[in-house]
Amino acid sequence: MRLILLFAILLAIAAPLRADGKPEPIEVNCTGYQKQAVVFRTPGQSPQYELTTTDGVVERLTSNEFADRLVAHQRRAAELGWIGRILNANSTTELAWIVYGLLGGAVFAGRMVIQWIVSEHRRESVVLPIFWWMSVIGSTMLLIYFVWRGDIVGMLGQGLPLVIYVRNLMLIYGARRRAPQIIQA
Repeated sequence: MRLILLFAILLAIAAPLRADGKPEPIEVNCTGYQKQAVVFRTPGQSPQYELTTTDGVVERLTSNEFADRLVAHQRRAAELGWIGRILNANSTTELAWIVYGLLGGAVFAGRMVIQWIVSEHRRESVVLPIFWWMSVIGSTMLLIYFVWRGDIVGMLGQGLPLVIYVRNLMLIYGARRRAPQIIQA
C-alpha cells in the first residue's frame, strides 16, 4: 500500500512537461474516470492533477488526493479477486457489464450452433426464425455493451446488421400472414 502511495507521489514529482512548458497528459486507470489525467506544475508549488469523471465532471487534486484515489481504486479492484483480474474489471459495475457483454456474445454465437444442429438433423441447410431472433437479441445486447464501452467499431458492427435481422423476421412473419389458411372440418 505504501509502495503504491510512494509510486503515485514520485509520479507526481516526475510528471513530464513538454518543452513549451504546457502540462502533459498521463494515462490513468481509475474506475469512474476518463483514461487521461493532466498534470499542472507551477514553480514552487506541488503538482495538481486534473481528472475528468466519465460523466464529464472535472476534479483538481493535489498529489496526496490523487494518490489516495489510486489506492482506493486498487483496493476496489483487489476485492474482485481472480475473476476481476481475468476479465480486466476494476469494479463490480464494470464486472457486471463485462458479464452482460459475454452473455450477449454467447446468445449471438448460440444462433449458429442451433442452425448447425437443425441443419445436420434435416440433412439440408435450414435457417429457422429462432436464428433471426437470437441474432436480434444477441446483437442488441452487444450493441448496448459497446455503447457502454464507447467502442464505435463494435457499435457499427452490431448496430448496422440489426436492420437485416429485423427485416428477415418481417419477411418470415409477413409470408405466414399471406399464406392461405387451411380450415379443417
